[in-house]
Amino acid sequence: MALLLGREPRGEARVVAWSGATGAPTVLENFPLFYDGTPMPTLYWLVDPELVRQVSRLEAAGAVKRIEASVAKDELVESHQDYAILRDGLIPGDHTGPRPAGGVGGTRQGVKCLHAHLAWYLVGGKDPAGRLVAEMLGVSRSDFTVEPLLACFSQVGTANQVMEGRPVMVHAGMDQLGMDQLGMDRAESGLARQ
Repeated sequence: MALLLGREPRGEARVVAWSGATGAPTVLENFPLFYDGTPMPTLYWLVDPELVRQVSRLEAAGAVKRIEASVAKDELVESHQDYAILRDGLIPGDHTGPRPAGGVGGTRQGVKCLHAHLAWYLVGGKDPAGRLVAEMLGVSRSDFTVEPLLACFSQVGTANQVMEGRPVMVHAGMDQLGMDQLGMDRAESGLARQ
């Protein structure tokens, strides 16, 4: 983990997405609390060095404001809510200390960090900003291998699926492309929205 982060990790994390071409780690999933109990709002962290550089270039060129202005506000709000629900579902029920706040990358509204939006999108999040970043970079979810999201829950409910001998819980924030990666659709997952 230290090599991927460029520093010693301050909390638990695991690789959840890899490059399909090289097998190199692309996205980390962070536990929402550091070892010392400090909240960690960024659940998904982009670690592929080339993608990080490319996204940084986009941000330096003003893409954050352009993307925020071009995405549907209701879709962005929904993405932040789904992200927060997923992240907060990983916090132990008996935790009484501070909790992470905000949605994607800890932001409460709008677009803040394109790296975080792209990471959320790549692992299956229904994130319109992440989708635009992927399009701008010419990358597709199909370019990556994604670990099934484990121990997740949603407001809508959970669906226990068995994949590779492990129970897999999918969440309402995952869009159909993310569900496709698990080999299921929203209807059979029990997460179809009304």
